Formats: sequence, structure tokens, C-alpha cells
Amino acid sequence: MKKVLLILSIISILMFSCKNNGHKAERTLPFEKFCLIDTISAKTLSVDFIELCDTSGQNEKANRKIILELPDGSCFVNAKKESEAFALTPNTKIVMQTFSYDKEGNFNFNEKVELKKFLEKFQNPNPFPWKHSPYQVTIINKKITSLREIYIP
Repeated sequence: MKKVLLILSIISILMFSCKNNGHKAERTLPFEKFCLIDTISAKTLSVDFIELCDTSGQNEKANRKIILELPDGSCFVNAKKESEAFALTPNTKIVMQTFSYDKEGNFNFNEKVELKKFLEKFQNPNPFPWKHSPYQVTIINKKITSLREIYIP
């Protein structure tokens, strides 16, 4: 009986000593998500996260708002519009697919763009098509380290 009480005591001590105290663990590893840009400033980017849904996910499509349909039948979907703000740094890498084009009218794909240049174009009164383009962001410690435009033909 003493052994059982000793084991129960040790288990209860371990359980209570591992308590989280209500603190959320910070996500320090990089994670990538698809998003649409809501607002942007020199220091902050507000995004609305979206998901890529393949053609086999008809039930998933039915439960979410389709944001953009792709030529292969897949689409970007969103359950609800919810903006989340993240910090930008001068070192944030921005890679655009439709930012500029050459003499023949072909886009300069995978073009690296400075944050200042991107802000100038995006904050135009008519930032089309970038306001409606999906992006892939990489986030580390609530800071956007990379912003990549997804090309939609």
C-alpha cells in the first residue's frame, strides 16, 4: 500500500509541476501560410490567411468561401475574413511574379523587390492586381521574414 501511495504522490507532483500557468509557447520555428494582404505600412503587414484546397476536397469547398479558383481546378478558400498583423523588417524578402515586365510584355518572374518600392506601388490608389493576389508568407516570432506572390495565370 505504501508503494501505491508513493507512486501516486510522485505522479501528482509531476503533473502539477508541469503546469503551463496560462502562458502560450511562442512559435519560434518558421512557418509558412498562404494569405491575402489587407493593409501594409513600413513596419506592419496585416494579412488574412487562406488555404489551398485541391479538386478532391469538394466538401471542404462547400463549407468555406472560395476566394480564387485556379486553372487546375483547385482553389484558395477562407472560412471567415480575419485580419492578423505582423511586423515587417527592412530585411523582409519580397519576391514578386507580376511586379514588372520586360520590353515584350513578359513578367519578370521571381523578381526581388525592396520593401520601399513595394510599399509605393501597393499604396497606390489602385494597387490592382497585388491587392487581390495570394501570397505565401514565412513568419518567425511574429515577424514576416518572406513575402512571395503566387502567380495566377
